[in-house]
Amino acid sequence: MRGKFTNLVKKSRFAVAVLVAVVVSFAAASCLPLPPNTTHTVYSLNSDIQGGSYTLLGNPGWKKNIHVIIPAEYNDKPVTRISDKAFSDFTNLQTVTIPNSIKRIGARAFEGCTALKNIIIPESVTHIGQYAFRKCTALEAVKLFANVTLIDYMVFDGCSKLEWFIIPDSIEQISAGAFRNCTKLKNFYILRTVDIVSINTQAFQNTHQDLKIKVEYEFIGGTNTQLIDEYKRLHTELKDQFDTMYPDDRQFIRDQGFDFW
Repeated sequence: MRGKFTNLVKKSRFAVAVLVAVVVSFAAASCLPLPPNTTHTVYSLNSDIQGGSYTLLGNPGWKKNIHVIIPAEYNDKPVTRISDKAFSDFTNLQTVTIPNSIKRIGARAFEGCTALKNIIIPESVTHIGQYAFRKCTALEAVKLFANVTLIDYMVFDGCSKLEWFIIPDSIEQISAGAFRNCTKLKNFYILRTVDIVSINTQAFQNTHQDLKIKVEYEFIGGTNTQLIDEYKRLHTELKDQFDTMYPDDRQFIRDQGFDFW
């Protein structure tokens, strides 16, 4: 009887050890770097319940591509994350299709993609990591749907061809350096439904000298601090009004697929 009990204890300990190892492997998977000499697409199983989704780690073979379509599924499970540095320095990449399954874009995911011309970030995305699109020097248009609440540190730093940006109504905070060195950024549209909690005073460092934040079609100019103070004043003053002073801007925003007015 004692021998049976001892065997049972050993089996239980073994089972627990296996379970712990599996859980740890799931948790670590999303942080794994690409294996050396990889020539195919690599995924890691996420640590969510029962390992129900995957992170795209990358595919070095895509470096030659001018267009990449990120798969929405792998092994019959959704791909929900783009790993840190997954496409970093893919200098041939001009366009990328991000599926609606993606929830998180990792830090530096597209940093240094110097040929990337435009990006549509689907409404499924709730998090964009720091430096995600830094030094995308050909980037001219970003379509960011409402669900992201934070434009993180240096996300668009050095996007020197970016001339306009539309803030969706989910954004609560714009961090330091978010649009730093966007030297052509002249028009920054804040939709009237937006109630931004915090704009860092260094968010617009070294942008175009004529940068204007447009709230309710009102133009705002001045230093970073003046821009923010004036935005807050105008937002409070015009929040419940419908101003049609600048119909061209209104049509431009509609043309980009936004229809919040």
